[in-house]
Amino acid sequence: MPRGIYVRTKESNEKRSKTLLGHPVAEETRSNIAKAKIGIPRPKKVRKQISKTLTGRYKGEDSPHYGKHPSKKTRELMRLAKIGKYIKENNPNWKGGKSFEDYPIEWSTLLKESIRERDHYTCQKCFTTDNKGQAFIVHHIDYNKKNCDPSNLIALCRSCNAKVNFNREHWTKYFVKKIFCLDTGHRTNNPSQIQKTPSERS
Repeated sequence: MPRGIYVRTKESNEKRSKTLLGHPVAEETRSNIAKAKIGIPRPKKVRKQISKTLTGRYKGEDSPHYGKHPSKKTRELMRLAKIGKYIKENNPNWKGGKSFEDYPIEWSTLLKESIRERDHYTCQKCFTTDNKGQAFIVHHIDYNKKNCDPSNLIALCRSCNAKVNFNREHWTKYFVKKIFCLDTGHRTNNPSQIQKTPSERS
């Protein structure tokens, strides 16, 4: 058989799938495959294709877990399995212990309240005015708690404040534009309509 790179067609994939149907892969083989892939990152193109394929695939009634609820024993086992697993360097959101740094003297109750008032006691991400009876969080846009300039602070509800701890580069850029909108009096909840900052215009 000639050697080379072969592109699988839809028909060949279906034929291969039918051939393998009913022949489960041995646990040892699965383990060896998993070990062989450790440390080998998937190309960006492959990751996008996987994401596109899985989008909406296991939602609602299509999910194998739809209508199923883990037992109390299973939930306890899941809880115990996570203990100590995502601490410090093992946590994907670990930033070198920045959360343990002290806030500067400028970080006062008066400053935080002035930011909430400036933002009309409204979350600047989801625009809710109901924070379930709790004060709105004052978020540092550049994630540097020592930078307490009002242009670096913005009010968020507790739910959104938790969400923006991921994909920080995106949210930093988003909220920089948001602050510019607040300063110019232009308010919108559509990210695509947020005006560009002066530095981005030049």
